[in-house]
Amino acid sequence: MDFRHGLGASLFIAPATNSIDDNSAVAYGLSYFPSIKLADFGDNLRLRLAVSPSLGISGSVNSREGGSLSFLLDAPVDAELHFGVDEAEAFGGHVGVGFAYNRMTSADFGQNRAFGPHFTAGLKAYIFNREFGLRASFLLNLNKKADDYGNDPKQVFGITLVNYF
Repeated sequence: MDFRHGLGASLFIAPATNSIDDNSAVAYGLSYFPSIKLADFGDNLRLRLAVSPSLGISGSVNSREGGSLSFLLDAPVDAELHFGVDEAEAFGGHVGVGFAYNRMTSADFGQNRAFGPHFTAGLKAYIFNREFGLRASFLLNLNKKADDYGNDPKQVFGITLVNYF
């Protein structure tokens, strides 16, 4: 088994589902990307099991307006098909599918709770002898329950810049 991991910075967006609900959720955080290789399908194709949790907390306090706190938890588990040169040099990418849970709260940008099928795709390249990746994700929200403020649950889009090591 081949284990590898990386760290990244992520941005998650859950756009409003209708014009009445203008409570889109936006959150950012740090992500950790551990994965293990499950199978090789030749020199340029591998199947990996990836768990890529993201966590973010931010806030502010002042004497005039009080304070605000934002929180992000994203917890996907994906099977990813990696293509291209094997974690050594040059260029490659991946596509993946799995299941995820996502929770975002923000005093400024709204909130969202989501769980369901998770889809991911990304590209990677070696730059100055370091492996970097740009990953995109989509969480198809199966949660049908409105949040505490009566807002409909939203789909979640994510983008991450990651450094593998």
